[in-house]
Amino acid sequence: MKFFSAVLFVFLTGTVCYSVNADPDKKDPIHIFSDEKMVFDQNKLQVSAYENAVLTQGADSIKADEIHGYFKEAKVRKENGSRYELERIKAIGHVKIISPGKLATADYGTYYVDKEQVILENNVVISDGENEAKGAYGVMDRNKGTTQIYSCKPGQKHGKKQRVKALLSKGKDDTK
Repeated sequence: MKFFSAVLFVFLTGTVCYSVNADPDKKDPIHIFSDEKMVFDQNKLQVSAYENAVLTQGADSIKADEIHGYFKEAKVRKENGSRYELERIKAIGHVKIISPGKLATADYGTYYVDKEQVILENNVVISDGENEAKGAYGVMDRNKGTTQIYSCKPGQKHGKKQRVKALLSKGKDDTK
């Protein structure tokens, strides 16, 4: 999910501003919405949105009961003066990740910005058009263009496994 690479500033005053990464593919600002509250924690470099939280950037979005954004010190200060960069996003409860033509749902989701990797846990459903895969644990790697669905979390030896299922459409034949 390349779209979550924008940088959030948390100044000493406690105010929040949005800034765009200099990468030309990542120009859209991040917008965060909440029906209840948002908490900005400078000490933890974290922003949290509660109750019907939505995070959007361009045509992509994450929806969940809660969304938490975690930041880290930037290795190099950005042209625009930013000292922080987004490291990961965690979504909790009724998670929906929406991109044009694609939808992923789960109980929990974590997006690692640097790796461009999404980890989905519990009741995972990933749809791409008419194709759909279901399982207990999913890994979407945006760099490699791969998706892996598991019956349980890798390395988990105990607990109930969820059968992995896939529905693959034969697609439309546009050649005549």
